[in-house]
Amino acid sequence: MSDMIPLILIHTLSLISPGPDVFYVLNSSSRSLKEGIFSGFGIFLGNFVLVCIVLTLGSHILKYTPSIFPFLKVIGAFYLVYVGFRIIQATYSNWDATEARTTIGEKSEPHSKLLVLKSCGMCLSNPKAVLYFTSFLPPYLFKNGHIIWLGVTLVLLLSLFWFLLIAVLGNKIFSYLTKRKKDFINLVFGAALIVFSFSLILSGMDI
Repeated sequence: MSDMIPLILIHTLSLISPGPDVFYVLNSSSRSLKEGIFSGFGIFLGNFVLVCIVLTLGSHILKYTPSIFPFLKVIGAFYLVYVGFRIIQATYSNWDATEARTTIGEKSEPHSKLLVLKSCGMCLSNPKAVLYFTSFLPPYLFKNGHIIWLGVTLVLLLSLFWFLLIAVLGNKIFSYLTKRKKDFINLVFGAALIVFSFSLILSGMDI
């Protein structure tokens, strides 16, 4: 069990560091708790897919990552730019709406499956998440060529707990804000995604 302490600490630090996944869940939770929870679950599902890829390829994944990562980085970064732009566009188009109109509009929420799929795609297009799961995490999930199932379980449970917590707390905080303040924060989220994406490309992922 003591071998799991470094894994728990590293994965916890990775989760709590601000990034596209956190911004996306917070943006969703600003509209409703349901959107926040399903978006958080979608991010977790993306983490689950990445862990499955790691477990399937095993130690060989370290050989493939350097060759395909530059391509994935560019594709993922531009997708994150698109997501950030859509957040800004949706927020700005509704900037002058009244509180009453917003309340009515919130009753028509996106389908749950769509929320999960969109946030899952968001996670899988995050270059830093892909690099973390495929390059940094594998040494902690394998020992002498065997899968450490306790480590896999802890990683997934921590991810699920964190993003659902972000959704619940985010929705609670946003419930105390006026619509104009919510809109301003969402504009910041969208801009942060765009800046983050371009910084990944321009910096060459020097992390």
